[in-house]
Amino acid sequence: MAEFAIRFPTDMFLATLGLPIEDGAQFLVWVEKIFAGFFGTDPQGAMAAEAAMHEYFDAAANDRIRHPRDPDTDFLTRMTNAEIDGEKISRHDLLVICLTLMAAGLDTTRSALGYIFHHLATHEEDRRRIVEDPSRTPAAIEEFIRLYPLVFQDGRMVKSDIDFHGCPMRKGDVVWLGLASANRDPRKFDDPDSFLMDRPNVSHHLGFGAGPHRCLGMHLARHELLIVLNEWHKRIPDYEIDATGPLMERGSQLSLRALPLRWPT
Repeated sequence: MAEFAIRFPTDMFLATLGLPIEDGAQFLVWVEKIFAGFFGTDPQGAMAAEAAMHEYFDAAANDRIRHPRDPDTDFLTRMTNAEIDGEKISRHDLLVICLTLMAAGLDTTRSALGYIFHHLATHEEDRRRIVEDPSRTPAAIEEFIRLYPLVFQDGRMVKSDIDFHGCPMRKGDVVWLGLASANRDPRKFDDPDSFLMDRPNVSHHLGFGAGPHRCLGMHLARHELLIVLNEWHKRIPDYEIDATGPLMERGSQLSLRALPLRWPT
């Protein structure tokens, strides 16, 4: 989880923004502090890490203004020149966009990779199917997202008083929607607790949410997972979990804290 699952999306994030990949080591420190703050462990450390990242992105934006790159390949150059309704994006909004991309795209991808590799390390038949036929990988990714959702609940605010199937809701109430439960609804998915990559409705899950708040980064997430599974299995088709004790999960947004693997050399 620490040596690969978080480093891969971090490097992808930096490459997408046009920032130096070698800065990934520093980003890992900041990211861990920010997510520790999200889950109540070290709020002061999270604030300090966020301030440091603001400075980093602010300096990078200043550099793009002085020395613009190709906007088709350099995200920051594109953002510093972009306009909305005839006005350039404010520096505050630019920094918020960079931080949001970082916060939304790194920990989630790490978490997804943890559960995917745990499944494949413990289900040899499923692993063998995508190793021998990589064209199955996109469908497998959809089924992984359905079966192992990271954000298992999603909140919505009630806009007007309503009685929903006998449950009264008042304007201003916040309701929690069970995304993980919906993904295992037997009325939607046959044999919902099993991993079946050949489902005819394999992509009809709510792993990325739904409606206007559906995950903006879902296409990048799918692309990243596809790259990992295809490239990893070209090199390491056989592996297993290298642990004798129980594996620990983090709550709130689900994630494995560690997943040691071993394979023949």
